[in-house]
Amino acid sequence: MKILFLTLSKFSHFPTYKRAVGTGEALAQLGHHVLIAALDCEENRLRMAKEAPHCEVVWFPRSGVLREALVKFRAVWHLRPDVVYSTSYSPRNLSFLGWLLPRRTRKTLEFCELYSAYGQTQGLWKIKERIALRENDCILCASRYLYDYFVALMNHMNVARRMIYSPYAYPD
Repeated sequence: MKILFLTLSKFSHFPTYKRAVGTGEALAQLGHHVLIAALDCEENRLRMAKEAPHCEVVWFPRSGVLREALVKFRAVWHLRPDVVYSTSYSPRNLSFLGWLLPRRTRKTLEFCELYSAYGQTQGLWKIKERIALRENDCILCASRYLYDYFVALMNHMNVARRMIYSPYAYPD
């Protein structure tokens, strides 16, 4: 199986890199072809070499939202992965563009926090969460609260998606 993890920013600024490299490295050692889209910077080059040596890295340059999304979009079409795993719900990670990806590519999205619980953009995030449930084949939740929230939301929307509860771990 070919899996492409989509990430954002520098390793130290984006904690879900640990999910991408930890899960990616384990899958690569099991014989899967794992690719990780990562920002091309010195920190990421060092961390990827150390933490995911069996994964292939697809480097993208520092740029704006549209350029970054375009680079990742082209990578998906060129590589034709079986699964695109997005570590966050962001246009930079091709959110809202799932319908433009290759038909056989399955989309998995990780939720590590509930943005609709915050302030003035609460209504907008509630809409985005509903779109996320419709455009992804699998939702991975980093907490039991998020898992229960999205299961209830799916039931309310009458949508069936695969749900995975996978809390974060940490090295000794």
